[in-house]
Amino acid sequence: MLLIKGNSYDDVCSAKRDDARQFMKFLHPDLGVELPERSYGADCRIYLPDNPTSRFKNVYDTLFDEFVLAHIFGWWGKAIMIRNQPLLWVLSIGFELMELTFRHMLPNFNECWWDSIILDILICNWFGKFPEAFLVVSILTDRYIAVPYL
Repeated sequence: MLLIKGNSYDDVCSAKRDDARQFMKFLHPDLGVELPERSYGADCRIYLPDNPTSRFKNVYDTLFDEFVLAHIFGWWGKAIMIRNQPLLWVLSIGFELMELTFRHMLPNFNECWWDSIILDILICNWFGKFPEAFLVVSILTDRYIAVPYL
């Protein structure tokens, strides 16, 4: 069974995009449809006075995106493995610099300045790192790297 699964992964990864989508439709009819691209850096205004539904629509849409939870749980997992807060901050800022560098290749990397700095680095990544600090201090008594938390 493992051999069949591995060969399937290999076939999908090495196939052309349309062929891989057709294979996914074979597995489930809802799969294999190209998802619409969302532009994260099209309108970087924080306050929208002319919007009738919400004056902070851009911030609201970004805060309630699925990638916010991905950031939080991803950094929680990294913090559990690495357990070195200064190194985690360096990695967090380095990843945002990488997004800035490769934004011409992937449209999802084109974010607003407040999304990269405030939301990603200071809020989401911190909320992923803080539970690890609590978990290590209160539950897991063995601390392998004695570095003060920032």
